[in-house]
Amino acid sequence: MPATPTSVSNAPTVSATPATPATPAQPATTASTTISDTTPPVISNIQATSITETSATITWATDESASTEVKYSLTSPASATTTTTGTDSVTSHSMNLTGLSSASTYYYVVISKDSNNNTATSNEQTFTTLTPPPPPAPSNEINLSSLLPLRPWDVIMSGSDYIVTMGDDASHTGRLIRVTTGGSISTIASFNKRVFGVTLSGSDFIVSDDVTNILRVSNDGTVSTIASGVTVNNFASDIALSGSDYIVTDYSNGRLLRVTPSGVTSVIASGLRNISSIIVDGTDFVVTANATTPTGTGHATLYRVTQGGSVSVITEFSSYSSLLGITKMGSYYYINDSSNLVRVATDGTKSIPTYISGGGQIISITNNGSDIIAVNFSNSRILKITPVLTQSQANNLAAISQMINSLDEILKQLSQLLK
Repeated sequence: MPATPTSVSNAPTVSATPATPATPAQPATTASTTISDTTPPVISNIQATSITETSATITWATDESASTEVKYSLTSPASATTTTTGTDSVTSHSMNLTGLSSASTYYYVVISKDSNNNTATSNEQTFTTLTPPPPPAPSNEINLSSLLPLRPWDVIMSGSDYIVTMGDDASHTGRLIRVTTGGSISTIASFNKRVFGVTLSGSDFIVSDDVTNILRVSNDGTVSTIASGVTVNNFASDIALSGSDYIVTDYSNGRLLRVTPSGVTSVIASGLRNISSIIVDGTDFVVTANATTPTGTGHATLYRVTQGGSVSVITEFSSYSSLLGITKMGSYYYINDSSNLVRVATDGTKSIPTYISGGGQIISITNNGSDIIAVNFSNSRILKITPVLTQSQANNLAAISQMINSLDEILKQLSQLLK
């Protein structure tokens, strides 16, 4: 018989243990990397501005904040000499150089360093300082009048007589007077205001006052108003005759105005800030302007203005901040500040100035065909001024002065080379 299976009892029971879940894989760790800045600033728009006889301002821009440094000298390369350094980290850079030699060419480089010490150095640049004016020539001066009754403002010729406007700041009164060549003084008209500019129109005098009016004054002293509200209160305005019209300087508003005999006012030109005096030159007008001018140089300026209002610069005066009077004698303009008289050719060439001694302030000038006639505001007198030197002598003195300046610069450069 087949064998019968045998049942096995009490056999141990085996239980399966669940597997432990696998630990998720961790992302790989990336090492941190610092990118270093090795790019120097980019320098652009290098300029030398506000150049005078002894100073200049160097400006430039960088594309990131950086330091400000200028190296400069009278010889090349500039990088081996004087250094001027700023303290701020900026993108618009400016450095003033002072104590420079006049009429000299300077070589310079600009340097900017960013916060990571990346340094940029520009190519070498140059600028030339201005030439100082020659020393004033002496002059013959004659007092043509005794003490005037009020402080004078303007003077013109009427025949052989001098016509003078005057004003008193304290009382705000004024006079129009006649002074003969013999020094006799008579009053043409009195005003309850100051009067400034004056011009001759036929037998009448046209004057501007300090309350914006243009007035007509007859020889017998009759006063009538041509126009009101023309300029600005308390600002002196000069006046000249062009045909039958009156050309007026509007000092505060920087305008040159035309006033007709019927009182109609129109603007010839604007933007001529601080224009102080005017003459008619052919069909054009020549005006002086004080140091705040549209050119941005800060120099007193001589302008030519056409009838149509076109404005051009005849010349600038780097050594003078104000030009107070102008007249034309022969083919030359004569212009004064408070104590110097300068002759200027129509092309802008300036001759040696004449020093006006005696103290005070020369505020206006005219001429009698051979001499300059001036009014001294501070000393209340009329002067006749004749330069002692001939123009040839003056030119020779100017040439000698320039040679001395050049020799001085040569000696300075030799001193630099020997260091």
